[in-house]
Amino acid sequence: MPAEVKVKKSSKANKEKLVKKSKVAKKEEALPLDEISGFKILPVEMPASSVSPSVTHYFYFKKHNVRQDNPLTPEDRTLFLLNLPTDTTESHIKHLFRHIGKVERVSFNMTERQMEEKLMELQQNESTEPVSKKKGKKNSKEAPSKEVEPICTLLPLGSFAHVVFLEELGVTKAMNMSKKKRVWDLPETPKEKLLVGLEKYEYMYQRTRMDPEALQAQIDDFMKKFSEAQHEAAQAEAALYNVPDEDGFITVTRKGRRNNNTDGKISVTAIKAEEAQNLKPKKKELVDFYRFQMREAKRDKLVELRKKFEDDKKKIQQLKTARRFLPY
Repeated sequence: MPAEVKVKKSSKANKEKLVKKSKVAKKEEALPLDEISGFKILPVEMPASSVSPSVTHYFYFKKHNVRQDNPLTPEDRTLFLLNLPTDTTESHIKHLFRHIGKVERVSFNMTERQMEEKLMELQQNESTEPVSKKKGKKNSKEAPSKEVEPICTLLPLGSFAHVVFLEELGVTKAMNMSKKKRVWDLPETPKEKLLVGLEKYEYMYQRTRMDPEALQAQIDDFMKKFSEAQHEAAQAEAALYNVPDEDGFITVTRKGRRNNNTDGKISVTAIKAEEAQNLKPKKKELVDFYRFQMREAKRDKLVELRKKFEDDKKKIQQLKTARRFLPY
């Protein structure tokens, strides 16, 4: 058999295998999602990075069901999503369910009590907001969009979310999702930017360092205000010289060298340490002034005399024993 015929047959066989594989893959993608304990299992492919290869992550979700309905999480339009990656943002979830329906909002790790508190807070803000501001929102020009700061916080392990769709059809479509290949990624122009790893810590470090030009401008402004305040204080102090108060007294203020006070004409100098030593010392405390002090002094003197008498007796006895005692 010629070689060309063999090559043609092998290429046809490869094509047939690829077609079969694609058909099998399409059949698998058309299958509904697996279910466990009432939760749908949603496989999502995580993109490869420099540290780890591409892996499949499994989300678990079901229709939100609570005893008391909450306007923040209406039961007909809310999904309860489990097993979120730590880098999950609202943009990730909106991009994941973009073919299902429009997501109104996403709430992360919020219990029923926290949702009730948030609802009460929103109701209070709406009641206290003036009517003129509410009406003026429609006609007011849109403010220029500020640059959104990147997100540096990560979700804790075991995080969950409540995904609220704009219509009830979104929840219905989500519960009927198939095993179609889905990739965990953001749209081309994301509203949020998530920083992880070294980029996160570099950004946090840069945030702690102020721009040198802005810092210099702030210092110049502070020094300008400080010099103006010093000038005003000096003018107010100069205005007090030789100005008597209501009682006719002139206030003595300090000016110039340290410890020199003046009222504008007469200088009052504080005493120095060397001069203070030459002054007369104060009278000492009186000794034996009270009667109990005199009694204690006599008693101490008697005790001292007795002790001295005993010591003399011992010396004489020692001299007698040594035959050196010469009384005359």
